[in-house]
Amino acid sequence: MERPSKHIRDEVAERFLKVDTLLRTTHPIDPKTGEADKDVPPITPEALGILFYVASRGTCYKSDCEEHLGLTLASGSRNIDLISKHHRLKLSTGKPRPGHDLIKKERDPVDARKTVLTLTQRGKDLIELMKTTLYGESENMG
Repeated sequence: MERPSKHIRDEVAERFLKVDTLLRTTHPIDPKTGEADKDVPPITPEALGILFYVASRGTCYKSDCEEHLGLTLASGSRNIDLISKHHRLKLSTGKPRPGHDLIKKERDPVDARKTVLTLTQRGKDLIELMKTTLYGESENMG
C-alpha cells in the first residue's frame, strides 16, 4: 500500500483541482458593496455543464443544450437562471436574486418560442481563466 502524501504526484489532476476550487469560490459581485455576494448559491455540476456547452458553441438554443446534457426543462431552466444575470428566485424585497452572470438568455428574433444562450463577458473571462489554469498561458483553443 502506498503511503498518503501531501505532495503533488499528478500535475494535471492538481490543475483540475484548482479549476474546481475556482468554480466553487466564484460568486457574483454585489454592486452595492463591491464584494462577493455569498447569498448566491454555488455553481452546480449541471450549471457547469451548461456553461461548457454554451462556451463550446458560442451560441446555442436552450432546448439543444438541455437535450444534449439530458436535463429536464425544469432542471435546465433552474440551472440556466443560476448562471444568468438574475436567478429565478426573488429576494424578500421582490427584486430578482442575482445570479452568476455567466450566460445571457435572449429570445430568438426569428422564433420567439426559442431561447438563445450566449456567454457574457464574465462567462468568457471565467472560461479563459479555466483554460489558463489548465493549460498555462492563455491560448485561444479554438
